[in-house]
Amino acid sequence: FALRDDPGGAQAIGAALGVKYVLSGSVRHAGGRVRVSVELMDTATARALWSDRYDRTLDDAFSVQDEITRRAVAEIAPQTQYAEMASAHRKGTASLSAWEQVMRARWHMDKHDRQDTDTALALLAETARQDPDIALLHGTAAACHLHRMLNAWCDDPLTEIGLAEAAARRAVALDANDSAALAIMGLAAMFRHRFDESLDLLDEATRRNPNLASGYGFLATVHGCLGHTDRSLENGDTALALSPRDPLRTFWMSGKGIALFLGRRYADCIDNAEVMLRIQPGYGPALRQRAASLAMLDRPTEAAETVERILSRMPGLTVGRVRQMVPVPDPAHSEHWLDALRRAGLPD
Repeated sequence: FALRDDPGGAQAIGAALGVKYVLSGSVRHAGGRVRVSVELMDTATARALWSDRYDRTLDDAFSVQDEITRRAVAEIAPQTQYAEMASAHRKGTASLSAWEQVMRARWHMDKHDRQDTDTALALLAETARQDPDIALLHGTAAACHLHRMLNAWCDDPLTEIGLAEAAARRAVALDANDSAALAIMGLAAMFRHRFDESLDLLDEATRRNPNLASGYGFLATVHGCLGHTDRSLENGDTALALSPRDPLRTFWMSGKGIALFLGRRYADCIDNAEVMLRIQPGYGPALRQRAASLAMLDRPTEAAETVERILSRMPGLTVGRVRQMVPVPDPAHSEHWLDALRRAGLPD
């Protein structure tokens, strides 16, 4: 940690210690208030990856310290990973280490495109042949398989879910202390309709790492499918607060979306879907939730137009396939959700 007021201090410390990233900052106080400014720097390029400023009262100095630490740590982890992903993408394939290959695969995965997702899986498979014992490799593969399933980029959603679960289990077997691996295994368990196991794994993941945005985001999805609207929204908001620019944020928001729909908050569900579609145009879960909510609000023309968009991106999608893709265990909730899609015009 370098003082920001020391010119070149962060870069000099990084070079001297041989570290790639340095967090620098300053603390100023006046009266009963304190201002903490922080900046994360890539020492190789002297480029600032992230910065923020926190203004707080000093009623409880320890609470202020804990809050700023939590927020800074939550931001630093994704920012450094984004930097590694971008660096791996810029390098020539032949010069990449196994870890950099995984980062390159994650760069492709986060494009949320069918071709990029397939490219990510091919990179991961190639890397696994050389170095199969990287937990993040298998956790990333699990996420790719779930992307393929949720966007109907595969022939059989149940097969894709099985591949995701197998990859997640491999990740946990390699590193049982990896909270992110526990979280992706918890998500895979949900798609297998093992909700108690899913919640246990995700609760454990967030207990081990209270700053794990994906853990809270996946909890939003599980509680959403269970019809626990308030808990879903709470966890989704926590995830977005921890990592507001995360590539997975549309998935977390889709968990909030199904919770809003099952809670009969159709207008809010549409608003949530519109935000997702601005971030990721054509996102399958957002379009499905939008179509179902429009149908329930008796807006048939808009609902039908949304179904046309769905089928243009996911040809052959049916209500029966959505039943396999979106695990809603309560029969009444499930039929309400699926019947809304029928009313919107999605074929059986």
